[in-house]
Amino acid sequence: MLIKQGKHAEVDALAERLVKDDQRRSEGMLLKGQLNAVRGDLDAFRRDLEDAVRQAPEDLDLLRTVCQILCSRGDAVTARGYLEDLTGRAPDDASAHHDLGTAYLQTRDFPKSIDSLRESLRLRPDHPSTLLNLGFAIKEDGQADAAKETLSQILHVAPHDPCVAHAKRELDLMATG
Repeated sequence: MLIKQGKHAEVDALAERLVKDDQRRSEGMLLKGQLNAVRGDLDAFRRDLEDAVRQAPEDLDLLRTVCQILCSRGDAVTARGYLEDLTGRAPDDASAHHDLGTAYLQTRDFPKSIDSLRESLRLRPDHPSTLLNLGFAIKEDGQADAAKETLSQILHVAPHDPCVAHAKRELDLMATG
């Protein structure tokens, strides 16, 4: 909240206090990383996230938070490694598989994207945004008919979801393309 309010000096002071506390050091590093990202120092941001995870290697909640931060920033390349670690350690986390599949999609590794998104759907069937990303990955992998089938599935399982508009637009492009 303090970062959103632009109170960077207060965030810095809080992060320093947390870093000095053995029990909360990883949280302090995470906070420092977020502040560095806002300041535009992405190298320091990534180092701070690495340090946070290194401080609490068994803390899956912290790892999930790091993954969410990286995904929300659109840093798919960095997120992939953390997400691979997370899905390996929490194989039943459908959201982590979805995020990993999305990161693979963004980095144009379509076969891995398809595998991760299908695993997410196995754990969380018919999830609209996972189906949408899977449709995109399948299309980019050169499987137009399978992509159409996957995108059409969204229309049936979640007709009122915002993903439907994206799926319809993509299906229209594929029909005219």
